[in-house]
Formats: sequence, C-alpha cells, structure tokens
Amino acid sequence: MWRLSFSHDSCMRRLLLTCISSLTSPLLNGFGGFALLAASSALCLLSASSAPATSGGFLRLLKGQNGGMLLFYASRIKTIMSEFIDRLDAVVESQCEPMTGVIFSGGVDSSLLAVLAAAHCSVTAYTVGVEGAPDLPFARSLKDSFHLEIINLTEGDIEAELPKIVPIIKNVEGHVSPVRVGAELPSHFASRLAAANGLKVMLSGQGPDEMFGGYARYIPLLLEQGYDALERLLKKDTMELKNGIIKIDRAVCARNGIQLRNPFLDGNFVEYGLSLDVKDRLWMGDKKPSHPHEEHEGSFIIRKFVEKRAAEELLPKEIVWRPKKAAQYGSGIHKALDRIARRKGFKEKARKQGSKQYLTMFLESYLEDG
Repeated sequence: MWRLSFSHDSCMRRLLLTCISSLTSPLLNGFGGFALLAASSALCLLSASSAPATSGGFLRLLKGQNGGMLLFYASRIKTIMSEFIDRLDAVVESQCEPMTGVIFSGGVDSSLLAVLAAAHCSVTAYTVGVEGAPDLPFARSLKDSFHLEIINLTEGDIEAELPKIVPIIKNVEGHVSPVRVGAELPSHFASRLAAANGLKVMLSGQGPDEMFGGYARYIPLLLEQGYDALERLLKKDTMELKNGIIKIDRAVCARNGIQLRNPFLDGNFVEYGLSLDVKDRLWMGDKKPSHPHEEHEGSFIIRKFVEKRAAEELLPKEIVWRPKKAAQYGSGIHKALDRIARRKGFKEKARKQGSKQYLTMFLESYLEDG
C-alpha cells in the first residue's frame, strides 16, 4: 500500500511526500495517475483509478493556485500511450494523399487509422459485409467522423468475384485457403469501389494483431511457455506479415488500380512496436482489471492492451473494446462462402472422397481452368 506523510510549513510552503509502494497496489494501478493538492490548510486526494499495474512512473510537482502545490503521479504506460499515438499519426500523415480511402471494419485498428487520417486529408472509409454482418453497426457508429461507404454484399456478389480473387491468392501464396479468400474479399470490394470513386490510395489496419498479441492462439502459448516464447512468436508473425502475407492484400487492391499502404507495418513503427514491453502488449495479471478482459486458468488477460489504451484517447470505448473479429467473420463472408459451397454440392462431393474440406475443394475449383 501507499503510505503518505505530509508536513506543511506556512512560511516555506513546503510539501513533503513519502511514498512507499507496491506495484500491485490499487492506487499505483491507475494509468491516469493520481493527484494530491496541498493548499494553505488542506491536503486532499483528487483522483485515483484502477487498471492493470505498470512497472513504474514519475512524479510531477506543479505550482497551483493560491500558492498551493500539485503533486501528480503519471504512470509509465501513460507516456507510452502518448508516444504510440504520436508515432502512428506521423506515419499516417506521411502515407495520406489528398483523397485517401480506408479499408474499414469498425474495429480498433482501422478506426484508429481513419480518425488519424481524417486530420490530414479527405477520408472515405469503406466497410464491406453481408446483411447482418457484425462489423456493420460498429462501422456506422463512426459515420459522423468521416465519410463512410457501406458495401452490402449478396451471395451472388461474392460468387461472381471468386474467379478474379482465388487465382491472385494462389499466385502469391502458392495455395488457396478459405480463411485467406474470406479475408481478401473485403479488400477487393472496398478497393474496387474506391477506384470507381477516383481514389488511388487506401490504408489498411494490418499488423497490430501480430505485433500486440491480438489473436486468441497466443494465449495458450503465454500460459504454457511464458512471455519470452510469446515475444519471439509475435516478432516472427509480424515479420512474416510485413515481408510476405501483406503482398496478397496489395496484389488484390492493385488489380483494382489501388495502392494499398499499411501504416502499422511501416518499418519505423514496426521497430517501435516490437520494442515495447511484451507485457504491455498482451497483458496478463492475477487481479481482475477494470477494463474488458478474458479469464484463462485463473489469469486475467487483455490482448493488444497498449494499443487499446492509447486508442481510448481518440475512439469510443465500444469500438476500442469490441471483441476481436477477423475480416472474414466480421464481414460475414466466411459464412456466405460456406453456404455457396454447400448449395453447389461440394459438401457431398467431399464426403464421397472421405474429406471434410469441402470449402477448400469449392474454392480450388476456380483454379481448374488455370
């Protein structure tokens, strides 16, 4: 616990603070910090909050009104949040053109890019989904922040574009998977409309899930092997995305005449992101935090913690803390592909061959004439 002792000398107006802390103290846990005010005859605690603990901070002594003194504790994470936004904003500004599109899911990553870009250029955000897709209401909630285009898809729309998209994925990645096709179709439909609207450049929010531990698959590794193993995997996955997988997204958009830019994968930002303490990127603790979290094997976990805390400065909390939905699921496209494959008889074809991979079989049928 914090023990605070004060002495006030009316002549010297001195404030003495002695703080003996424990990093698990509820008071130290406040990312906003706390403030103490020493006036001529009174001392009061102004604010405190509860959030996952950090490993240090700093004190600021400021002169207040009427000669009072204000002592402020600012946690280390607060400075990281500010630097995070400053660094990302600088990259976004450098990648914006006068008219810029954003492939927009209404999640924290694309929302951050869209809001930051809107301060530097004319932004149009493009959200893709079938009727009832989880992404749509979140995207609409930010429609007053920038121009928003909603692309409502039918199964017919999706099926008609598969002959164009499946071969691109095969050419770049060497194979075709339902996950990859479902993830690339939103980029295709968004970039196609952006090009029709006269845009040449779009931004996408790829990168934070790998850099800051956004995928559920990272949690078992953390629990079983610890932070060192997690940090190695996050670096490996980030570099594989930056140097390989992202080429598929860019090829899909390039087919429509759009240059896709990825601020989170900018070399300097990647270096910065991977330099952040891995415990700030994917937070785990044994005390229940005040922020939305998961619980696994008695531990509380927050994925992409540092990004989400930074994003709270700019975005509504319902956007920042919405559950993770990959593009193929948030858009509803994966389920649509599954329905199309079943309707065209591929589930039965796969069953006769002793396979359950009917969706892959369906998608590979678009390569048979190639």
